[in-house]
Amino acid sequence: MAVITETKKTEKRTVRDLLLASAAAFSDKPALLAKTADGYETYTYRRLWQDTKALAATLDAKGLVGKRMLILGENGYVWALGFLAALTVGVVAVPVNKTADAEALAAIYEYTRPDAVFFADALSSSVAPLPEAAERLPFSSLDTLLAEGRALLDSGAADLTAPLDETAPAALLLVSASGEPPRAAALSNENLTFAAARVPSMLGLGKADRFLSILPLHHSYSLVFDLLTPLSVGASVAFSEGLHAIIKNMGETQPTVLTASPLIAEALARKAQKILSGYGKIHSTSSAAMSLLPTPLSAPLKKQLFRKLHLAFGGSLRTVICSGAPVGAHDLKPLSDVGIVMLECYGLCESTSAVALNPRRAPRHGSAGKPLPDCLVDVYNKGEDGIGEIRVKSGGVMLGYFEDEEATAKALSGGWLYTGDLGYLDEKGYLHVVGRKKNLMVSRTGRSIFPEELEALLHKEPFVRETVVVGFANEQRHDYDLVAVVYPDVERLFEVYGENYTIRDAEREIAAALDRVNATLPEHKRIDHFVLRGTEFAKTSARKIRRTGVASSIEDEYRKKLQK
Repeated sequence: MAVITETKKTEKRTVRDLLLASAAAFSDKPALLAKTADGYETYTYRRLWQDTKALAATLDAKGLVGKRMLILGENGYVWALGFLAALTVGVVAVPVNKTADAEALAAIYEYTRPDAVFFADALSSSVAPLPEAAERLPFSSLDTLLAEGRALLDSGAADLTAPLDETAPAALLLVSASGEPPRAAALSNENLTFAAARVPSMLGLGKADRFLSILPLHHSYSLVFDLLTPLSVGASVAFSEGLHAIIKNMGETQPTVLTASPLIAEALARKAQKILSGYGKIHSTSSAAMSLLPTPLSAPLKKQLFRKLHLAFGGSLRTVICSGAPVGAHDLKPLSDVGIVMLECYGLCESTSAVALNPRRAPRHGSAGKPLPDCLVDVYNKGEDGIGEIRVKSGGVMLGYFEDEEATAKALSGGWLYTGDLGYLDEKGYLHVVGRKKNLMVSRTGRSIFPEELEALLHKEPFVRETVVVGFANEQRHDYDLVAVVYPDVERLFEVYGENYTIRDAEREIAAALDRVNATLPEHKRIDHFVLRGTEFAKTSARKIRRTGVASSIEDEYRKKLQK
């Protein structure tokens, strides 16, 4: 079964068109807010467009049109301005993870061969070893670059009206994992504006909304949801100072919308749960009573009743958008109980972020939502259980991998993007993602085992903070042994057992958790062993757990368990 919906709205097919239209419609409204030593500084839509034109004129004068420019630095006004100016004039933007070391940056440079590097001054030591052929444009030079551009515009020497090819490469977004050779998805203006034109109607977004940008903008998810989408409807975006300052920044900026990874969403839910515990029985009884009311009526009542919690999140938060992994209803409950709606979505860099999104008025928790308008989603090569590989056709599908025809041919065929993700469409047309094709294990009886499914079940257990399920071939059984690698919830252990809790306490709780989970599973999916770890899993910059190396890191301990 394939699902497609259509829209007939006129849309902006280049980022320049999007900015120009918003500058005209929302001129004096706040567009971007960046933290300074004196608090948040506000940049209006008029100021953003003027600065974008000025920087674009300078890039043009430097002969960078049609060439590539690396962008690396912390989220903020200067980063956003560099990206928007590049796309306004036809410079191909190459956003790079600010944590990339000199070796990784050198590999990216060799792969993309940029003619300029726009970078935060704090990263000068990483940029210094790059060949001098690439012009250095440090963030600290912005005032000079803007002054040059304004002079060019005032004199009529700059022309930003030349047509842009909306289907030509406009940005290269890196998709390779850390330690792997660089690989980038080539995205066009049409790709980048596709979701931004469709997400607002599904979420009910408008000019009164404010986003708090937390995740790094070099990811397509945050680039589209935290920058291009709000700018398309006249909303504003405040840039967070980092993960450590989320709650503080929410209080300073009063966001209505937050985009998050599952780990960030779960941290917010834990914060909500702690505050709710102070309400006692009024929490459960009031939530139960208000669940009988229509949402338009219950939401304002919940906000008033749980005012203390809402103030802790800035006072205006109504929607949290979550992408990256399934988030169970159990994890959502503390937020949904108080009227903050969490909406899961699904997408990948190769589809320029969103493929499916839960509509705000009709969410189906546990699903990745409905396909975006004009987005065709199909489940290919389905098994008896209805699960197959998710493939996508839409205006958001990438042009291909930059200078990698072999990889492009594997991912794109007949206009379809083969995502490498496994899932199914339910009877209502909602997409459910069950795991990655490369993580799939098949038991000796031919039945599928999805590690992500087991991890989601374990994560509902109160003493499990993070977990990854891996499989080891057991030659005696001629089957997989499933092993859960668990980082326990240290705060929970402290609350129950006190500061002197022991490893045995943790092992006892995790063993009981496995028993409960296994009791709900068919035999071929039951977890055979667990291994505790004393630290959190390594994360990507988007706060996703890095699975690579987890199995090898605990293999010796797993082998010891077999010998007991």
